[in-house]
Amino acid sequence: MVSLLVFVVSFAGLFRIQTSVQLLKLFDGQSRIIADYAYLEENFGKLVPMELVLRVPPEMQAERISQALGDVDATDALAASASDTRPEMHPLKMLQRAEAVAKIDT
Repeated sequence: MVSLLVFVVSFAGLFRIQTSVQLLKLFDGQSRIIADYAYLEENFGKLVPMELVLRVPPEMQAERISQALGDVDATDALAASASDTRPEMHPLKMLQRAEAVAKIDT
């Protein structure tokens, strides 16, 4: 009987659950982060989170070029396939791509 009562009360509470993606509502209104956020918005403008997606095309990935051509060096293969109208491209290894992302991040 007690478990049935707990179930009914819990089920009724499901309709009162509210979801939100506003992280600032998770903090107390008097917390420092709220005050700092308000200061930044007052002095610098509305803060909008942003994500940047950086894609490296397959023809710029040294590993893919090497796999496609077997033992041929990726740089030589790309230089041989480049046309006169396209600027010279240098395939990037995984470490070089990670370093480029780190530079963009900073």
